[in-house]
Amino acid sequence: MIFLVAVIAVACAFAWFSSSPADTSRTRTVITGTGKFTQTQIRDAETVALKHLRGFHGCRIDSISYDDKQSKALLALEQSAAQEGGSSSVSTAIEQHGINNVIMLTSDFTCAGSISLPHGKTTGWGLWYAWNPQSTDAHNGWTFIDEGY
Repeated sequence: MIFLVAVIAVACAFAWFSSSPADTSRTRTVITGTGKFTQTQIRDAETVALKHLRGFHGCRIDSISYDDKQSKALLALEQSAAQEGGSSSVSTAIEQHGINNVIMLTSDFTCAGSISLPHGKTTGWGLWYAWNPQSTDAHNGWTFIDEGY
């Protein structure tokens, strides 16, 4: 009987932990350069990204950052690949909004109780957004494009 109660308690704890929003209470934010955007616009993008990352149930979001040079370099690679016949959601966003209106943020996070994300630390997770304040899908002016490596 005690074993059954222990198993049920562990199952309930796992179910609760894996369904709770990601912990963003100690997330470190870093901005290195802003390019054409203001510090406030980049902070708004980070806020939108953090809201999205709270959906990483069972994880802790360690950091989110924006590096203007890194973002521009990776976007240029996406644009170059598209010109050579490749296609991605990011290259499509560059075509629609212009390369100067698309940014990439990166995030590091640690998961312990996530069902869908790997356990342990993940670094350099990319989050792409387009500056499109007229869009009904925009949050603080930013529209989500894609995420991943």
